[in-house]
Order: sequence, then structure tokens, then C-alpha cells
Amino acid sequence: MDAALQVTREPLQRGLLHELAGSAARGAARSDLARQHYRRALDELTTAGDGRGILRATAAIGTVAATDGQAHDAIALLEPAVATLGELADTPEGIALVSTLARSYLFADDYARAIEASDRALIAAEAIDDIALITEAVLTKGTTLAFTSRHREALVLLSGALQLAETNGFVASELRARLNISFLQLSDDPRQSFASAYAGVERARRLGLRNWTFLLTGNASSAAFALGDWDFPVHAAEELAPADVTLSGTDASELVGVSMIIQALRGDRGSAGGVDRFDELVANTTTTQEQTTYALVHAWLEVSRGRFADALAHDVGGTHPAISLLFYVPATHAALWLRDLSESRSLLERITATGLHGRWVTALGQAVAAGIAALEGRLPEAEVGWTASLTAFREIGAVRDVALVEMDRAALAEPAVAQAAAGAARELLLSLGASAALQLLEQIGAQWAPIREPATDDARALSR
Repeated sequence: MDAALQVTREPLQRGLLHELAGSAARGAARSDLARQHYRRALDELTTAGDGRGILRATAAIGTVAATDGQAHDAIALLEPAVATLGELADTPEGIALVSTLARSYLFADDYARAIEASDRALIAAEAIDDIALITEAVLTKGTTLAFTSRHREALVLLSGALQLAETNGFVASELRARLNISFLQLSDDPRQSFASAYAGVERARRLGLRNWTFLLTGNASSAAFALGDWDFPVHAAEELAPADVTLSGTDASELVGVSMIIQALRGDRGSAGGVDRFDELVANTTTTQEQTTYALVHAWLEVSRGRFADALAHDVGGTHPAISLLFYVPATHAALWLRDLSESRSLLERITATGLHGRWVTALGQAVAAGIAALEGRLPEAEVGWTASLTAFREIGAVRDVALVEMDRAALAEPAVAQAAAGAARELLLSLGASAALQLLEQIGAQWAPIREPATDDARALSR
């Protein structure tokens, strides 16, 4: 590509070459380089007076910014361009620009405008029968609905978009669909989530699309973490994102973060450089997904060290509840192990407020409610809730969550039940190689005697 640019002088041709180079850089997970090429493409195509090319390059720059955690920068670029579309509004390039703006609104958590812009793109794309544009707009609308408590409807739309993408050979749309579907499936069945994500991983790797490989492996890693397949995220991070490889953007933040969590629970605290590297991946992002990933990872790191109050100190109040769901896993157990009744109640309310439905999220809510019942001295009711939660987690293969609920019981149940629960938790943690979590089990079992009196809302201050 560089050789071609050196011998090409015509602005139009140079612009097209820079577009191709930008797309190649994106596929290689080099968003910084992609942005440079797209900006050069915009300059060259503007010089050439290619109106449609200008729209393509503008949309490409906006896409890179939005997916790289800078959605507001994307919106600032795209909104004026959409407002001045004029006679190009009904062209494929004009519709794609509107669709890109919709996706940027989604990343910025402006769901009303994301749906409005998606519908605008869908109507225009249907009028010219552009299936590729329809697929992309449906993906944006479906994902947006997932964040507005319309979970089932979102899955229907995303599944339809996946079928369109597969039927018509739209590879990027297919991988995007698998990414979002696997995310939504996690609240119901981690095994389905892993299967959806991993199918995308294999497809992306065969095609050499490093950016999609990172993203989909991140989703697969989150599911594997719940399933107890802890070697998968660690080995994937070692292979795809070794310490000597420079990572750009946030493509690998989840992949690196989940691996860090598992290694911490296994007793490998990791070097300060490892934490710094993860923090750098999300340092310049403004989107709630990356902000919550940061809070999630650091909460787990604090839990692995037995610093439960510090785990709860991370603020996800400004993020959307659905995105914060995974943060509530370490947070709820930390609150229960602190015997913080007020915080436990608040976290249960926030889990309910996500509007997400499914077996996994229901079991999580049952576990927290059972812990609250124990803290309030209602131990028979707590045992019923724990039993229901454990049954559900076992049915969907959520080994990690079974171990955590057994740890709750070891900390809060009557002595005989607590002893049996501690034994069950110890067996699971040993199978996971979770030496630091085993130390936590000893800590929460030794620090507090079984509950004799209901906990009070100020128990957290007393137990620090």
C-alpha cells in the first residue's frame, strides 16, 4: 500500500488507497493507524471533490472513534455532516453516515437518538433495497433495545441481523451480531454465550481480522470465567495480547482484564506494569462500557486481596445498569462478606433495575436476596434462596457462581450448614486453582461467627 501511495499522485486515487489502508489497519486492531489513513483519505477526497467519498471517509473516522471509546468525538464529527447531506441523503454513503451516527449515539448511551437515527437509516435503506445497510442499522437498533430493558426483542432483531449477514456474506456484520448476541446471552446461559462468541472467534481468526478476534475473545473469556474454564482466558490473553505487544484502543481491554482477574484469584497478583497496561487501555475512553470494565476488574482485584470495602468503593453509578451487571458479581459478594446490609439491599435493587432477564441473572438475584435474609436473621428463608440459586447456577454450568454462593453460606449460615458449604466451596476453588480465593474462604469463615442477631445497616463500619 505504501508503494502504491508513493507512485500515485491523483487525489481521488490516493484517497481510495488511504481508505483501503485504513480498513486494513482496523482489521489488524491498529485503530491509531486506521484513523490516520482515514483522515488522509478525507483530505484527498475533499481535494478531489468526491462527495460520496467524503461521506465514506467521514463515516469511517466516526466508526473508529466510537468503537475506540470516544463516542462524543464521533458525534461531534458526524452530526454536522448528517445535517448537510442534502441531495446525498438517500445515497448508500449518506445512509451509512446516518447509521454510523446512530451507532455513535448508542456508544454514548443516548438511546432515544440511537433508535431514531437507526429507524431513519432503515427506512432509507429499505427504499433502495440495500441489504448491507439494513443489516447494520438493525444491529444498532437491536443492541440499543437491549439497553432499554427490551432484552427479548433485542435478541430477536440481532438474530435476524445475523441471518441476513450470514446469508449475504457480510462478514463484519456477522461478527458484530455474534458479539452482541453473546453479550446478551450471558444473562441467561454462559454456555450459549461462550458458544456464540467462540464461533465468531474462529471465523475472525480464519479471516485474519485481529480486531474482531480481540472483541469476541473478550466475550468468550467473560463466559468462560463464569463457567469455570479459567485456563481459556489466561491462555488467550497470553497468545493474543502478550506483554511485549503494543495494543491500541479498547479492543483488548476485556480480554486482558478477565485474565488479570483470574490470575489474581489464583494468587498471582501480577506486576504493577500489568495493571498499568490494562489501565492504559481504558484511560482515554469516555464510554460507559470501558469505564465499567475498569471498575469490574479493579473490584475483583480488591476482592482477591480481601479488601472488600475497597471493592465497593468503585463507582458505576454513572453507567447504564445493564452494562454494570457483571460488576455486581464481586460487589454483591463483597457486601455480604462485609455484612453490609444497606449496600447489599442497594445492589439487589440495581440488579433488578437492569431490566435483564434470564436464568443467570435470576440466580444472582436469588443469591443476594438469600444473603440479605441471612443478614436479617431469617436463616431458614436464606437457605431456601441459596438452594434455588445453587440449583440454577449448576444447571447452566456457572461453576464460579456456585463457589461464590457456597462462600456466602460459609460466612452467613448456621454452623453445620456453613461447615458443609465451606467444604463444597473449597473443593471447587481447588479445582479452579484459586489459591487466593481459598484464603478468602478462610478469612470470611474465621473473621465472623455465624449470625446470632440480625445485622444492622451500619455493620459495614463495624466490620472494616
